[in-house]
Amino acid sequence: MKNLPKRVKEGDILLVEWHDAYSPNGTWKSVEAMRQDTACKCFSVGLYVCKNKEGDIILAGSWDTSSPKPTINNIMARPIKMIQNVTLLKKGKKTK
Repeated sequence: MKNLPKRVKEGDILLVEWHDAYSPNGTWKSVEAMRQDTACKCFSVGLYVCKNKEGDIILAGSWDTSSPKPTINNIMARPIKMIQNVTLLKKGKKTK
């Protein structure tokens, strides 16, 4: 995984490319077919919140800064080991 872009701050808008776990449909498949299979490539866009204690990237779809203790919603936690790339799309506004 590439590191976060330099100087990423709370509220910045990020594009996170990550590989998701998956389960092929309920049909029988050969072992050889599974060797050729690849993980699902996914993309998430959200407001950067933080890295948790595991180093996973936490994004939010919504951020309410109107109260003394800002709150977030539509939370997305992307495990660090699944992340392939992170791109800063736009610097955010101050969140506190």
